[in-house]
Formats: sequence, structure tokens, C-alpha cells
Amino acid sequence: MSTFLELTNEFLHVIGKSGQGAGSIAFIRAQQYLNWAYEDVAHFFQHEENRNEETFDTVSGTDRYDLTTTNIHSILYVRDDTNDHELKKWDMNQFNRQPAQSNESWKYARLGSCLYLYPNPNAVVSIRVRNNLNVVPLSADADVSIFQREWDHPILQRAIEKFASVTPKMEKIAAAARVGFTDAATAIVRAAEIESEDLYVQMVPVIVP
Repeated sequence: MSTFLELTNEFLHVIGKSGQGAGSIAFIRAQQYLNWAYEDVAHFFQHEENRNEETFDTVSGTDRYDLTTTNIHSILYVRDDTNDHELKKWDMNQFNRQPAQSNESWKYARLGSCLYLYPNPNAVVSIRVRNNLNVVPLSADADVSIFQREWDHPILQRAIEKFASVTPKMEKIAAAARVGFTDAATAIVRAAEIESEDLYVQMVPVIVP
């Protein structure tokens, strides 16, 4: 698996800045773009490595619940395990503004690391929350991504694409990197589909700025 320093040096080589040392503007920018690309790969695709689950029991009459996970990027689902029912997401602005109907199913809204249930629970049930987590930025030379080795190349290609797309006279490099990123990621996904019925990752739409 490539280290952060190895990815940085490869990035600098591709953009014609080989030999730039730590502390140089080029080196700092390279690592910034690599971390942005790392975040993109984490959230453009579905990885088990940056997900977790937590559970809690509701308290009758209480609508706010503090989650133990603080680095949440998004919530994948909230389930009522007691009644085997998935809760629908609800607009936080609608809480306490719309009167609850009798026998209305619970909904949820997230505010930071807090989960709100609507209407107020009137029973004790077990709630399961599946979170998509933010990745911790790479910083030390020896740092590696949390994903398997084959994702190093898509991370590098995405970083180059993002840099080249905003750099004059690098349109061709940006276009090539965009193709490289998409092709490499698609190949990984297809290989995982062939290898196992339980998909390691699934392709989701990629929005290129």
C-alpha cells in the first residue's frame, strides 16, 4: 500500500514538479489535493471501512438522542429493530411545526451528532443507526488510506484531475486523469462483483466539479 509520501511524490512527478521537498508550495498543494481526492473516493463509493453502526433504546417522551459517533458524514439508515421498521428521514425545520397524527410512524432528523425522533417516542424500542464516516486526513509521511491497496491509484488520479482542472494549460492532463480515475475505479468495482456476491463496493454516481 502506498504511503502518503509516495503518493505525494508520484503526484509531483506527474505534474512536472519532481524534487519539491516538504514545506514547498507544490508539496503542500499536492498533499491538499490528495486529501480532497481521498474524501471523494470515500464518499463516491460505498466502502465498509468508513462505516459503523450504533444502537440505543428510546425513552418514552424523549425526542433527542446523542450519538456516540462524532465524525459522521451522513446517515445511511435508521432502523427500529424492535419492530423491524426503517425510519424515514425528516426535515429538521418541520419538527414541532406539524402536529403528529395518531399512529404516525416515527421519522428522524440529524443535527450534528444528535438524532431527533418525531413524533416523541411513546414506547421503549431499540434503534440502530448506520453511519457513513468522514475519513481522517492523511498527514504523516507513513500514513496510508483505510481502503485496500487497489484504491491508491484512483485516489492519485482524482487528485491529479482536481489539480489540473483548475490549472492553466493542463486541460489534457485533467481529461486523462478523469478517464484514469473512472476506469480504475470501475475496474475495481467490477472485479469485486465477479469475485463475490457480497459486493465489496458499489458504484454510485460521480459528480465532477
